Amino acid sequence: MTFEGKKICLDNDIFLNDTADWKYWGKYSFAQQWTPIGDWYDEFCGDFDGQGHTVYGMYRSWEESWVEQYVGLFGYVGNSSVAPTIERVGVEASVLSVNNTNYVGLLVGDLDNGTVSQCYASEIINGRGVNHAGGLIGILGYNSGRDNCGSVIDCYARLEGDVIYYSRYSDGVHMGGLIGCAFYPTSSITNCYASGDVVSRLTMFSTVNNGCGLIVNRTDNDDSSKDITVTSSYYN
Repeated sequence: MTFEGKKICLDNDIFLNDTADWKYWGKYSFAQQWTPIGDWYDEFCGDFDGQGHTVYGMYRSWEESWVEQYVGLFGYVGNSSVAPTIERVGVEASVLSVNNTNYVGLLVGDLDNGTVSQCYASEIINGRGVNHAGGLIGILGYNSGRDNCGSVIDCYARLEGDVIYYSRYSDGVHMGGLIGCAFYPTSSITNCYASGDVVSRLTMFSTVNNGCGLIVNRTDNDDSSKDITVTSSYYN
C-alpha cells in the first residue's frame, strides 16, 4: 500500500520498544524488529505529519549474506510522479545494526522525491558492508529522474557516540552526518545541521574509501549547470 492521496497524522508519541537498554541493542540485547514503511515495490507516497511527536525505540538488525535495501522509519519515499511530505516528527533512542545494507537513514532510507521538513533523528547506526547512509536520510533522489527530486528543510541529526560504517564494496562508502549521498540536480538542503562523530573504516575488500561528509558526503550530477543547493546548514 503506497498511501497515495492519504494523510497520516501522529496524535501521540510512540514507543516501538522499551527503551531502557536501547544503547545495547545489537550488541548485548535485542528488541522487536521494525519493518520500514515503503520499499521498492510499494513506495510511501502519502503525506505524514508527526504533529511534533516522537517515535522512540526503533530497532532494525540485518545479518544475512544477501543485501538489504531501504532501511529507516520510512524505507522508500516518493517516485517520479508523486512528491510526498514528511514533517514534524522525531526519531529517538533507536538503533540500526545492519550488515550488507544499502540506503540507510534513521528517518528515511531513500527520499526519491518529496519534502522532509521539521524532522530530526538521534541514533546509533552500526554495520559492515553498509553504503549510502546518513543520520537522517540515506540517499536523496537516486531513482527519481526529475530535475527537482526533493527538499530537506529545518531538520537535524544528532549522532550519539560514533556512527561507524564498514564497507566491503570496491568503491568505498558514502555517508554523511545528515544525508549519505544526494543524486540528481536542483534538490535543496535548507537550514539543517548535524552533530556528533561519523567514522568510516575499511575492510580488506575495500580499495577506495569515499569517506565521511558532514552534511552530505557525495553528490552525483553530470550537469554542472544544475547543482544541489545547500543553504544555512552546518555540522557541529
